[in-house]
Amino acid sequence: MTQRVNSRVYVKLTEYLFRCLKADVNYSIAKVLIERIEEFPDIYIEEIAFHARTTPASVTKFCKRLGYPSFKDMRTDIGEYSKIHLLDDFQSLTNPDELIEYFLEKDREVEEFILEHLDKTQCERIAQTLSTQKKIAVLGSTYSASNVNLFRELFSQENFIVYEIHRRTEKELLRQILHEVDAVFVISLTGEWVKENLDLLLENKSLSSYILTYQPKQEISECFTEVISFQAFDFSMSSSFYSQKIIRLWVVLLNIYMVTSKNSHLS
Repeated sequence: MTQRVNSRVYVKLTEYLFRCLKADVNYSIAKVLIERIEEFPDIYIEEIAFHARTTPASVTKFCKRLGYPSFKDMRTDIGEYSKIHLLDDFQSLTNPDELIEYFLEKDREVEEFILEHLDKTQCERIAQTLSTQKKIAVLGSTYSASNVNLFRELFSQENFIVYEIHRRTEKELLRQILHEVDAVFVISLTGEWVKENLDLLLENKSLSSYILTYQPKQEISECFTEVISFQAFDFSMSSSFYSQKIIRLWVVLLNIYMVTSKNSHLS
């Protein structure tokens, strides 16, 4: 295998395959593309369609489903998805204990890099606002469930009442929850959920609201008190592993500012 397995398109394809729940035409296309990843960008839409037992039109639709305007955009997206790698140059190590130590060291480097680029001033500002509030709702998807849970775990220790809510909860129930809390955090990296629920958000303009996203577009930012933008990490947003790590560290950082703010008032 060459660098193609570190490409943005490869990560998108493998994560799409993970989300497939049935063997439909999209599953077949994704599987064929993954199997031929080493041939990128020198692949042809007719050839992929033939091996996936479908049509070029269906392959084009699949590319758009994956976020690409065309088949050409998909097959040429072969740049590395991340500038940071946990196991760079590990091939020279033969001792398992040394490799474990190396892995932990690289992981720490990755987390330090992420923390360095997170907006600490914004975190401190949000923490100060939260210090006068009691009830928080955190809206996420199955994809972000572990970080929604982390949010609850950390902030419950600071005596907040935290409601973990799936974004796909029926709208009337979401409306009821938003009327009962002091603040809401929405995890939506693509921003698609916001577009589908603008009416719900505009009904609660007085609510302290925050979105964690990679798409801080104007129509999104106008709906929230603050936008936590991860655009600085665009190179890693195609990987669930790195995007979840970024969200996790942001939640931890916010909690740190909450704790230090409370401790400074006590002292």
